[in-house]
Amino acid sequence: DMHRVIEWLNEAFSAMDRELKKMGSKVVKVETFQNLILVVSGCPEKSADHAEHCARAAVLLHRAAVQVTRPDGQSTSLRIGISSGSISAGVVGAQSPRFSVFGDAVNTASRMASTADASSGFSISVHLSETTAGL
Repeated sequence: DMHRVIEWLNEAFSAMDRELKKMGSKVVKVETFQNLILVVSGCPEKSADHAEHCARAAVLLHRAAVQVTRPDGQSTSLRIGISSGSISAGVVGAQSPRFSVFGDAVNTASRMASTADASSGFSISVHLSETTAGL
């Protein structure tokens, strides 16, 4: 039932929004799309601690997600990828403008997430890019 899927996504993203709020401006949610959430740290102002902030956010997002039950009765799981590097950001569009981020770091984080093990229950798995792991 698609209505239940929409309710589940809303419940999951709302729970994650509440957790991200605890991070203040250190981590900013940029976008949600279907079952994807994109957060950034160090944008618009650079932060030497951006990787640590993203790792802390990953833990908070995981804790929030596993509290939400999927339509199939299982707890919500996450695939988490973190990458560091330069990005471009700005408002895109005229009719429905959106703040968007682009760049190799965004693409790499997406690839890292897509190949990560799903985090669920008490188990959390985060794929870090080599750049981020080296910080």
